[in-house]
Amino acid sequence: MCACSSQKYVDFNALTSQINDLAPQARDLLHTLNDRATELKETVARVNDLLGPQNRGNLAATLAIHGDGGRNRPQIKNTLKKVNP
Repeated sequence: MCACSSQKYVDFNALTSQINDLAPQARDLLHTLNDRATELKETVARVNDLLGPQNRGNLAATLAIHGDGGRNRPQIKNTLKKVNP
């Protein structure tokens, strides 16, 4: 008894036809993937900008102002009055 498995024969023309049928879908998929990769690059660039040194410094300064327990508020108010007469 043979334990061989039989496989359906596909001739070259049928295989070529199947590949041609898949080509438009593959092309659309590649365009979609490319668009998503571009969007991801933009998102990463924006996140990197938000986490950049200048913004980290701004955030640290903001937290220092708000986290000082009100000790510097009179100085801040005085400064703001000078800026905004």
